[in-house]
Amino acid sequence: MTSFPALDVAIGLSFAYFLFSVLSTTITETISRFTKMRARKMEDWLKAVLTSDDHGMRSYNEFMETPIMTALLKSVGRPGKRPKQSKPPAYIPSTHFVAAALSAGGSAVSAGDSGAAAWKAAGDDIAKLHGTIVGDALQELYDRSGGDIVRFRADSEAWFDDQMERLSGVYRRWSQTIVWVIGAALVVALNANTLRIAETLWNDPSKRAAIVAQAGQASSDANVNTAINNLPLPIGWDNAYHGIGWLYALVGMLLTLAAVSLGAPFWFDALSRLSRVRQTGTPPPASNATRGGEGDQARTLPSLANWKPS
Repeated sequence: MTSFPALDVAIGLSFAYFLFSVLSTTITETISRFTKMRARKMEDWLKAVLTSDDHGMRSYNEFMETPIMTALLKSVGRPGKRPKQSKPPAYIPSTHFVAAALSAGGSAVSAGDSGAAAWKAAGDDIAKLHGTIVGDALQELYDRSGGDIVRFRADSEAWFDDQMERLSGVYRRWSQTIVWVIGAALVVALNANTLRIAETLWNDPSKRAAIVAQAGQASSDANVNTAINNLPLPIGWDNAYHGIGWLYALVGMLLTLAAVSLGAPFWFDALSRLSRVRQTGTPPPASNATRGGEGDQARTLPSLANWKPS
């Protein structure tokens, strides 16, 4: 514990937010794995971009039945299943996607990977994807390549990477929503009231010292389980609120939820910075130095304009 209680209270609050954020994120990741949400998002995207009004899901089924996708499904632990009966993996390398899209038509495989024959085969395979989003995108890239199969493949892989960035954004928005919902449930269930926690840490030096000690250990070792078991946080519904006390509880829990929504990485970084300040403080300035921020110094050197070697 330092001689600055406000700093210790800030460390304690940051540590509490960090623990709640970690717990919310862990539960969200568990839900994601259980529901195979990443694979479901990938499946929905593939069906959307490989489905046409003329041929329905034929292009999607052919894509999933290519040797490249079959091997990819087996490599992620799905042997013995037909590709069209399995969900796609959560991630597909861009080289695999482009190769599988072209292989769905069968021409590029027999023609080889380079030369005029490969260029013509790629055009034939793209024509078989006509009417799909993938087919239209690859056709435009094909027309721009001017006969350069290497450029066409590189541009196609870059297009797929861009699509995956957007799909990752969809997943992140979903996970952030789930984190917020779980965080709200945890805050209410635990009565995690920021105002109450801050008041307790300010008025109880022993609890303040205990939580600061645990925070220092967690920020260096990331031993969250030990920290949770030994943390003297004033949480729970042991005391009922009356009258204006419910407003006090509501405001405190909303503050906690807002802090938890920032995420565990944010609070881990804040906790690490506060712990460094507590342990070392700001170093004193060296002679002929000008302070420039958090310990940064710019030393003022004597002028060398009139210096001459001896």
